[in-house]
Amino acid sequence: MGQCSEEEVRRLLEAASPARREEALKFRHLSGKYNCLKSYEMLHQLLHEHYGIALDEDFRLDIGEHGKPSLHDYPHIHFNLSHCPHAIAVAVDDSPVGIDVERFIEPKPSLLRYTMNDSEVQEVEAAEHPDEAFARLWTRKEALFKYYGTGIRDTLRDILADIPPDIRLDTSVTPSPSPTAANPPTLPTPAAHPQKNTPEHPGNRHIYRPEPTSRAPCSAHVQYFLVKRKIICTFADIN
Repeated sequence: MGQCSEEEVRRLLEAASPARREEALKFRHLSGKYNCLKSYEMLHQLLHEHYGIALDEDFRLDIGEHGKPSLHDYPHIHFNLSHCPHAIAVAVDDSPVGIDVERFIEPKPSLLRYTMNDSEVQEVEAAEHPDEAFARLWTRKEALFKYYGTGIRDTLRDILADIPPDIRLDTSVTPSPSPTAANPPTLPTPAAHPQKNTPEHPGNRHIYRPEPTSRAPCSAHVQYFLVKRKIICTFADIN
């Protein structure tokens, strides 16, 4: 798995479609270019592996009202992307999906009260590890907004209070202590989907691992780079 470097970005630029290359070059910093290019390379790989779409196909993207992309020629395939300074996450599915990956940060009181309702504030403040408690709640909110395709709305503080019963949120945390970049971790495999991961409805979602391993069906492909601390990932999909 290529790490974020000038050499890797040059490789990704050479392999990218003209549209993706143009989009990546809008980013000022190397990490922004890398995230843009690598996430779509991962998406290409997943679409090829699970849906038979050619690796060199320059698929056309439609952008929703609130910025969520979709595949113009494959409306039955849904995907979502996320990245933070230490990871990139890509999810593909036969139904709408949202994914968010974050590093752990100690939230300032102003941020905590802006993003969380009163009971969530109390939960974070009482937690043994407030940074993990905050990240868990935040990624669940973000993944849910991305599932809906609405972007972050004024319902941010209370969005988790009334989740429809047909939506599942699944959160995983990298092991601790964190491995080095030379030995990238994988997220614990979420529980298999009770309906889609069957012989009749084979799961199209797996943890992406840097080295070949057996892959148990689950709900996201996740790839890491420059992992120096724990990270957390939540995905939202249909139960």
